[in-house]
Amino acid sequence: MTATVARATTAESPRNLRPSQTLVIDHVTKRYGRDTVVRDLSFTAQPGRVTGFLGPNGAGKSTTMKIMLDLAAADEGRATIGNKRYRDLTDPTRAVGVMLEPNFHPGRSGRDHLRIVALAAGIPPARADEMLESVGLTVAAHRRAGAYSLGMRQRLGLAAALLGDPPVLILDEPGNGLDPEGIRTLRKLLRARAAQGHTVFVSSHLLAEVEHLADDVVVINRGRLVTAGSLADLQHAAAFVRTPAPERLRDVISAAGGSAQIRSGDGLLVRGMDLDTIGETAFHAGIPIHELSPEAGSLEELFLNWTSGDVEEVER
Repeated sequence: MTATVARATTAESPRNLRPSQTLVIDHVTKRYGRDTVVRDLSFTAQPGRVTGFLGPNGAGKSTTMKIMLDLAAADEGRATIGNKRYRDLTDPTRAVGVMLEPNFHPGRSGRDHLRIVALAAGIPPARADEMLESVGLTVAAHRRAGAYSLGMRQRLGLAAALLGDPPVLILDEPGNGLDPEGIRTLRKLLRARAAQGHTVFVSSHLLAEVEHLADDVVVINRGRLVTAGSLADLQHAAAFVRTPAPERLRDVISAAGGSAQIRSGDGLLVRGMDLDTIGETAFHAGIPIHELSPEAGSLEELFLNWTSGDVEEVER
């Protein structure tokens, strides 16, 4: 697989940019015994942006997020939130909202669960009802959390992450089990947080939803960075070329550092080169071009191209 690694965007929020909220993974490596599950991984997630964290099963996403939150220790490199390790934050509940695996007593109601979390963090209990309403769980607030559906448990987890009104959200698969209305509510809520200048980092397998939600994406496979940057830019980082010599142009482009896939007839899909470079490469090789145009791809198509190849069977 040939992959183009893009720089993560540093575009500012429409309202304000708070560098202290930037998430940074800096040359992180993590091993479990003989298995290296994260390999020299580096990327950033910026304030005022929703960053989608993508990768197939076994890519190392869960391990990376645990390292962010000091739930796992990196063997090399470091992860910081606003230039600090998570464990060094003065008030982590108010600084970072976290949603990883569901964690609640099944015999408690959703409201009681949030009130206990709020009490432990020094947050007014009334905040629990505000968050239940924001995630659409008010009607079921009195019910035992153990009887909640998967989607309701996800809503409860999101409400707990939002209790301290944190400027940073780190969410693992928040859309799992949500119905279409829940997905839309989640999208609006996360987009609103980003619009306020907050940092939103979301791991998800729901590629169609990430395409609607994310400003930026970070894609990893087998513990390594595949690509990172603005989703809009990455979706347009391909070109369609028509030529009477597609095999020859493919070889020339590959030799020049790009990647090309032959489509039906005389077409090529080229990645890793801009239009000017493709045209100049073909010209110097004496290959005629009949069409050269940018081509946008769906996130699903791009993801499959980025992550083609074998992956680990188990994601830690």
